Amino acid sequence: MKPKTAIFYLILFLTVTSFQNFKGENEIIKKNTYILNSVSPTDENFSDLDFFKDKLKDKKIILLGESSHGDGTTFEAKTRLIEFLHENLDYNILAFEGATIFDLYFASSVIKRGKTPEIAQKQLLNGLFKNWSASKEFKDLANYIGQNIDSLTMVGIDNNFAITGYGNGYAHYFPNFLNQSFNISSSPEIDFQKFLTQHNLLLTKSYQLKNDSTFQFEQFINDINVIKKIVNESSKGSPEVKDYLTHELDNLASYVNGIEMGMTENVPYRDKKMAENLSWLIDKYYPNEKVIIWTANLHAAKNLNQAIYEAGDDRYQNLTTLAQHLSDKYGENKVYSIACTSSEGNTNSDTGNVVPISLPKTSWDYNFAKEFKGDYAFIDFSQIRKSEYGNNEFESTVLGYKPHLGKWYNIFDGILFIREMKPSTYK
Repeated sequence: MKPKTAIFYLILFLTVTSFQNFKGENEIIKKNTYILNSVSPTDENFSDLDFFKDKLKDKKIILLGESSHGDGTTFEAKTRLIEFLHENLDYNILAFEGATIFDLYFASSVIKRGKTPEIAQKQLLNGLFKNWSASKEFKDLANYIGQNIDSLTMVGIDNNFAITGYGNGYAHYFPNFLNQSFNISSSPEIDFQKFLTQHNLLLTKSYQLKNDSTFQFEQFINDINVIKKIVNESSKGSPEVKDYLTHELDNLASYVNGIEMGMTENVPYRDKKMAENLSWLIDKYYPNEKVIIWTANLHAAKNLNQAIYEAGDDRYQNLTTLAQHLSDKYGENKVYSIACTSSEGNTNSDTGNVVPISLPKTSWDYNFAKEFKGDYAFIDFSQIRKSEYGNNEFESTVLGYKPHLGKWYNIFDGILFIREMKPSTYK
């Protein structure tokens, strides 16, 4: 055989083999794709979600992610899924990134006294990250919580007080609540007004304080320990209330430590603290309950070290996520991670600007949208990874609509696909 002829047949063989592999993988994807009729929270016909009853029946923790914190349609889709899980599979704990332990402990206590959608909306606005709680797309979930607060318990798991305190939320109120409850300001061991001033700096300047001499890190930690001592030795307050409050003070100390580390170093530390907070709540107060976590796709990812942020940047290799910590503690088969993503439309950026979603043609997400003709779908990665294609490495835009190479079938258990994303909207 002539050399040129040999090369021709080699190229033909590789092309045919590649096409056959793609075709085979595509068939596996189709087999594990479930069409959803709607993502509207007002659509209470959950028949299109019935397949989840078998997939999730033995799961203790479900993480519901989002590609961007400005994905309005995703907020609605997650709300509908929460309603289904609560009503059909007995998921009774709803945990939030973007809220600390005190934020939602206090908010829940107020909602339980009123049990109306209006009260729930106001309390969540004070106790939860404003990108969600202030959006029109979150209103249905707030209403649902108000109507079901006796059977659906909210918990905060974050230790980022600047996020939860944005816009004068309950993170600002926390020290005053402690003072009102335990008369902290009367103690000779602490200059409470100075503590309040330092606390306000912490919430408003956050990581800018690392090189700011006006914030006294060591003194602030000492003051936290004094307050813990006062709370625990007081005759006021139930053991549970004291437990929650002292744990929140530990969270505040951890946030200060994270700021001293710097933003880059704090990213994995924050995921670890969120996992520890949830584990504390589960193990001590809700050992027999099933949990839904509202979070970002990044925190919901497992095995993130199987993805590459970009060439020369190993940040994914150095980040053990919330989902991974929980999987390590409770078992891989007890934790189920769902990422939400889109192929077109718009999202709200961190700066509040509406930006278009534009995917590269090389990404899995773009090609799935091209092959799939519907508007909404769930793709079960947990089953695809059992196939011969399970360890395939490919490009995906599931994290922030930016392309990253990775073995994505191993990183998420499923993808909730929304073809056209509408950005979150605010008054």
